[in-house]
Amino acid sequence: FDLGGHSLLAMRLVAHLRNGLGKEVPVRAVFEHPEVRDLANLVSGLEKGSFSKIPPVDRIHALPLSYQQERLWFLDRLDKDAGRAYHLEGAFRLIGALDLAGLREALVSVVSRHEVLRTHFVTGAEELPAQFIDEAPDFDLLVNDALDCSEHDIERWLEKLLSRPFDLEQGPLFRASVLCLAKDEHILVIGGHHAVLDGWSINLLLNEISAYYRQAVTGQSAVLPSVSIQYADYACWQRNSFSGELLEREAAWWREQLAEVPEAISLPSDRARPHVMNYHGGSVPVAVPSDVVTVLKSLAGGQGATLFMVLDAALAAFLSRIGGDRELVIGTAVAGRKRVELEPLAGFFVNTVALRHHVDLSISFRSFVACVRETVLEAFAHDTVPFETVVEAISPVRSLSHPPLVQVFLTLQTAMDAASGLDLPGVSSSPINLPNETTKFELGIDLSEIAGNLVGEWYYSDQMFNHDTVKHFCEMFGRFLQGLTQQPDQPLHSID
Repeated sequence: FDLGGHSLLAMRLVAHLRNGLGKEVPVRAVFEHPEVRDLANLVSGLEKGSFSKIPPVDRIHALPLSYQQERLWFLDRLDKDAGRAYHLEGAFRLIGALDLAGLREALVSVVSRHEVLRTHFVTGAEELPAQFIDEAPDFDLLVNDALDCSEHDIERWLEKLLSRPFDLEQGPLFRASVLCLAKDEHILVIGGHHAVLDGWSINLLLNEISAYYRQAVTGQSAVLPSVSIQYADYACWQRNSFSGELLEREAAWWREQLAEVPEAISLPSDRARPHVMNYHGGSVPVAVPSDVVTVLKSLAGGQGATLFMVLDAALAAFLSRIGGDRELVIGTAVAGRKRVELEPLAGFFVNTVALRHHVDLSISFRSFVACVRETVLEAFAHDTVPFETVVEAISPVRSLSHPPLVQVFLTLQTAMDAASGLDLPGVSSSPINLPNETTKFELGIDLSEIAGNLVGEWYYSDQMFNHDTVKHFCEMFGRFLQGLTQQPDQPLHSID
């Protein structure tokens, strides 16, 4: 962990140990044996298990949706306003001699490689949804002439392209458009609906598009890891694996963990919760300087924890202080790819994990980090249970005014998690910062670790919060983090 280890790397290590050695190593064991020699001794003493790979399924039968996809399908049918919050799209400014034919060929290759990118959903027997995979790996790259457009016109055009709804029943659920600004300047707008993509997928697809584009324009063969299964195979395996006794045992753990959890977190909002959440929101940029990050990492290392665990503890304490709750839940995302064969696939694998915190403001931050470490490790040991199943197991009071169980969310991406961008020969690529006008939660923080700093945004529901209020939260939390680094052994209630 001194070399940059974190939860995602620990989970990938566990997956590769299972695949290579046939041994099941708990994620907790990686944290409790952080030195290679100690972990190797532990692994050598474990017995080999029987782990079969996810099998391909016959395509002649109806293909079920994964649990994650089914939740979005039901949400789309219940509330069309929610759809925009589940768009995963971005824009890149491309400077140089872009070969549009080569780009189209690269996109066709990627869509051919990943069935999920040519998938839409149909309603089958008993009104249950099923996946329908289009056979033809064609791709309609929309090219728009924007040669005489002003920057304002381009911004309006981008807003129009990004606001187009996805039709889950008709598709396509993955798309791309190009704005031609000049002979050597273009904007690529690319992405899809969350039902077929997640953050890991975006990074993966950008790398593959770059490789296939290079192949198209230079003849250099694209070298990519082999794909043995497709997302539909995973969905069938997930449905078969998480059923019966295993599903009930895991659901029982979450029922106990989240028993009598508060219906919703208390937040000092500008307005009361609405009767119906509309998923509209805004964002405030945030930056945590490297000197603070360095101390936070040192605190983490001293507790055998990760930077995420420290940030989660800090956020829980902060929310407790400003909202008054001593019991609260913070959600986070896990990659959901604990099997090696899932790593090269595009699709919606990410899962939400609810972290329940018992906040005692009379203890020190260092002590609270130790408590949060246990909470996170326990939850991550059960993180393959689909969040939809957890919600059903807990049976919280259902309301359209707020998300179930989790209203506040925290994510931390490391440099390896963040999208790497496009690498096209003869073309420089830079991401375009787009305003975040949607939210799936009432309040959240999305951070990335870049060059020793933490950068990202606070995002919020504008039905509950004004921009200036969240900007104030952001500033307060920054000062709170600094205070925690200076007084980690003082009671949490006394941190300035």
